[in-house]
Amino acid sequence: MNSSVDITENTTCNFKNNIIACRGTIHFGQKCKINNSGSASAGDCNTLLIASGDVQMGQDATVNMVEYVAGHDVQLNQAATVATMGYCQAVNDVQLNQKANMKNSTLKSVYGSTTAKKTLALVQ
Repeated sequence: MNSSVDITENTTCNFKNNIIACRGTIHFGQKCKINNSGSASAGDCNTLLIASGDVQMGQDATVNMVEYVAGHDVQLNQAATVATMGYCQAVNDVQLNQKANMKNSTLKSVYGSTTAKKTLALVQ
């Protein structure tokens, strides 16, 4: 997709082994529920979100079995709950804002260029 993906608040998305990719930002609104219905025991894969911009999860979002790759930042906002995310990679910053809750996840922030900043921030 050549634009951003914006999923409005209070939306429930059930995926199974999907890849969502765009050249902009992927934004999930407040109180969204994103679930991969696949089963690891059945050989299914996590749902993958790839954005050349940011991947942003709104306040009180709930995410299960979803992995992120962002060309810029990954932001998990206030009280977001992430269970079994698996892998999260950002060229710049990975931000876990106030009361974000993560389980069974690997976070990685890498240099995109010599001028890019590199942080893993836990914000209160």
